Amino acid sequence: MRVALLKPGVHATLAGIILALFITLKRDATGYSVLKSLEHDLHGTVAHFVLPVFAFAEAGISLANVGAEEALHSIPLGIALGLFFGKQIGIFVLCWIAIRLGLTKLAESKTYAS
Repeated sequence: MRVALLKPGVHATLAGIILALFITLKRDATGYSVLKSLEHDLHGTVAHFVLPVFAFAEAGISLANVGAEEALHSIPLGIALGLFFGKQIGIFVLCWIAIRLGLTKLAESKTYAS
C-alpha cells in the first residue's frame, strides 16, 4: 500500500497518516488491541531514535562527522550527565520540599526508598 501512495507522488507524511487511518481501534474478544500494541512497540524506537534525529535535522545540526571522541568530550558528556542527574535530583528535592511544607503527602504505601 505504501508503494501505491508513493508512486503517484503522495508525500511520506500524508501516506503515513492515510495508512494509520486503517489501523483498527477495536479490541478483540481477548482484549487485544492492534493500536495499543503498535503504540507500545514503537514507543522506545520513536522516543530514543526517531525524535532526536528529527530534532537535530530540523535544528540544522549535522551529525555526519561526529564520532565517539567528540561525543565523549568533556563538554557534551558534562551536559548529558548534568541533564540526567540534575533532573533526578531536582524532582526529588522539589517533591521532598512539597511534602515537608505540607503541600502534599507521600502515599501511605510508599517511602522515600520505594
